[in-house]
Amino acid sequence: MDKDKSKEEDVNNQIRKFLKIVGITSHNKISEKLKENNNLIKVAMKFEINGVEIEKFETEFKNL
Repeated sequence: MDKDKSKEEDVNNQIRKFLKIVGITSHNKISEKLKENNNLIKVAMKFEINGVEIEKFETEFKNL
């Protein structure tokens, strides 16, 4: 039972590490584009697993 829990924790840590990298990179790129552009920017991200689109995220940011 402890081995299964340990494996699950390892997988969860891998997922968290991946999402942290994606989040930090995305934040930095969006911030850079907002600094370059004084207007509106549109951002979209596509979430895929094994090449199959699961969900698409879209939003707009205005540079204040």
